[in-house]
Amino acid sequence: MKVKVLRSTRYPGVTLIEGDIVDVPNKEAKELIRMGKAVEVEDEIDIDIDLEDAPDFEDMTKEELVMWGEENGIEIDPKLKKSDMIALIEGE
Repeated sequence: MKVKVLRSTRYPGVTLIEGDIVDVPNKEAKELIRMGKAVEVEDEIDIDIDLEDAPDFEDMTKEELVMWGEENGIEIDPKLKKSDMIALIEGE
């Protein structure tokens, strides 16, 4: 399963850096996601969102960010920190 690393972490023999997209076995991927250190990445889905017309994400609640993501085709885990949600939306 492909995941995007949200927070740098150690993975057997490797340090995963925030922003890395890595392919790991399903069991390990689900554990990284459960711990809030990664989110699942769909295979090369190109989402074209014009962030110039987007609201100010910093002023939004976590619930509003999740709803905005759903409306714009971005799956956001509600357990993530607000800063990680914003980074996911902005593609960082």
